[in-house]
Amino acid sequence: MLRRVAHKQSLFGGAGIRPNDHVMDVGRIPVKADRDVTDEDLTHFNLILFGTAEDNALVARMIDRFRLTLSDNTLAVGKREAVSLDGAGIRLHHFNPLNPRRLIFWVATGERGDKAEEWMASHRVMTGSSTQVRVNQSDLIVQGLDGRMRRAMQFTHDWRWHELPGADVHVPIEMASARSLLGAHARAWRRATGAEYVILWGAADDDPLPFDPQSFTLADMATARVGEPTWITELTGAELIDARNDWIAKKIMTAWPAFEVDDIDPDRIYRVAMPYWTGEQFRLPQGPPHHVTVGPTIRLQDVWIETFGDIPAELKGPTR
Repeated sequence: MLRRVAHKQSLFGGAGIRPNDHVMDVGRIPVKADRDVTDEDLTHFNLILFGTAEDNALVARMIDRFRLTLSDNTLAVGKREAVSLDGAGIRLHHFNPLNPRRLIFWVATGERGDKAEEWMASHRVMTGSSTQVRVNQSDLIVQGLDGRMRRAMQFTHDWRWHELPGADVHVPIEMASARSLLGAHARAWRRATGAEYVILWGAADDDPLPFDPQSFTLADMATARVGEPTWITELTGAELIDARNDWIAKKIMTAWPAFEVDDIDPDRIYRVAMPYWTGEQFRLPQGPPHHVTVGPTIRLQDVWIETFGDIPAELKGPTR
């Protein structure tokens, strides 16, 4: 299984969101079995490692020097409550304990079978930020094979874990719902920009739980320290109808509030806002929109206010 996973991930260039964008046009990342990695490799290269200490001899050599504790199929970090690894996997960005001048990225799960292989081979495993704001990327992710996040943490200076407030407050179910989160983001963007419509990536009728409310906390959520920039543009009604037909009706993007073709005057100009990472992908039959301006940045606090009307004390400060 690990060889198949490594081969698939070796073709991933680290950019792009469409299936074909994941495969590099030229070349691949070299793949070696754990037993074939040499001291010279450890000296000169950063490594992507797959498999647990039982599966991977290199991981077995390093694992006692990782800045975390694995015991009884749980993972504990610093002062945080241990999180279960049952039905879950780990992604860890860490210095290489065998050569601290180099880095490793470790992907592992103790689960077996098709679902475990699918999780390890997913290109989404190779990134920890849901958007292109990479400063929000976590160094440690514990994620269920069902996609629900259980833990997200970042290192700070000298490879010390960044301890954030709110570790004892589990994320409410309203913030663990993809549909609720999408709606709260849209309302926050609309309020901040004065736009008539907000267009976001994703389908509003798709409602998985991206976070596990039994273990994901405000401290995990607060790793998203930098907000999302906004694009603001003006579209004619005809262009807005094109956007509905090309993106929204196909459930690739969502408009907030939702609209039908008959709701739109083709000759009128509409103020439309979207996250910049949606705007980068947004195209109309005649090309990208004109007259794009940069709007305000939407923070976690803004989304929280749209859901609950107030900000919990744990979010007042760390994510600003």
